[in-house]
Amino acid sequence: MLLICNLIMACSQAPQDSQTPPNNQTQTSNIASSNEPKKIMSQHDLNVAAGNKSQQADDTINQVYNQILREYSDDKTFTDKLVDAELAWIEFRDAELEALYPYRREKGQQMYGSYFPTAFSNERTALILARTRQLREWLEGFQPDPKSDSIDYSKFTGSQAEINQSADKEAKKADNILNDVYNQILTSYKNKVFIDKFETAELAWIAFKDAELEAIKAASNKQKRYGDLYLAAYNIEKARLTWARVAQLKQWFDGVPEGFMGAGSRKMRVKE
Repeated sequence: MLLICNLIMACSQAPQDSQTPPNNQTQTSNIASSNEPKKIMSQHDLNVAAGNKSQQADDTINQVYNQILREYSDDKTFTDKLVDAELAWIEFRDAELEALYPYRREKGQQMYGSYFPTAFSNERTALILARTRQLREWLEGFQPDPKSDSIDYSKFTGSQAEINQSADKEAKKADNILNDVYNQILTSYKNKVFIDKFETAELAWIAFKDAELEAIKAASNKQKRYGDLYLAAYNIEKARLTWARVAQLKQWFDGVPEGFMGAGSRKMRVKE
């Protein structure tokens, strides 16, 4: 099972910054401390730095993943399902990046400019960090992220049946909003290349979500991760995963700030 690490590191590596088209301006970034003069970074340096950060994220997720396999080695049914979930997540990660930059393989920097390797690496890193946070909970316990998790867990009270009912209601609410946002994106975007890759990414996410929930269902020690909520873990995690996907889709639905250089397939928000 440890061989999955090679898959995580090998798939969807950031594009190499082999050359910069002559019609693109060099990007700069200022890095300074109180006692040091400002240093100017070329776009090539920025691309390399972003690629290194993505590699560091790979290293971290591999460490966390392998630690889970070691600590739960006596629960083979769970670890087998976790392997399935991780493979499904890799498929989703790569499909999501294809949807973000649907022309990257054919045109790359020609389409997205010299900043593209940095943008691609940053998006890849963000996906890996989000997955790492999910995996860490198997080691450190249930830790909702206040920046991305909008669920009010205080309402999950009462009997076990009531807690399960509340969690199931939350999951259905999230699923309804997800479907609405997804369909509105399909209606508002007209680029067929993007739509095809966007639909592929959504199917990959559904496969990942289902595999992740199967792993949670299989875990014999859910209490280690979910504490007192462990009996409602399946429905709680279904809601969390769905709300997290809603947040990802909203980058297409709402758009990105005007002038954002890594927009890719996402529309720009026009300033009022």
